[in-house]
Amino acid sequence: MTAIKKALTEFEGGQRGASVTGVESATAQGELYTSWKTYLDSLVGKCTTLQGPMISAGKGQVSNDETLRGDFARMTDTYKDTPATGGNNGGR
Repeated sequence: MTAIKKALTEFEGGQRGASVTGVESATAQGELYTSWKTYLDSLVGKCTTLQGPMISAGKGQVSNDETLRGDFARMTDTYKDTPATGGNNGGR
């Protein structure tokens, strides 16, 4: 999102002095600029809106992973495997 805002600022700076009355290419360029500015402003808004939920989802996933690890660790402690049969070689 920061990169988009930086690009938009540079884009706006490049627009200064570009509007020349009566020149068709300048008019077309102005319309293109307006179109892209609207698009980029909207994109920044979408990114800003999604930022909080995406951070929350990531934190929730990490928390869920840690909870599962703890559950499996407790299960392993509670239900230890029995020794293999015939596993004692009697010191041989």
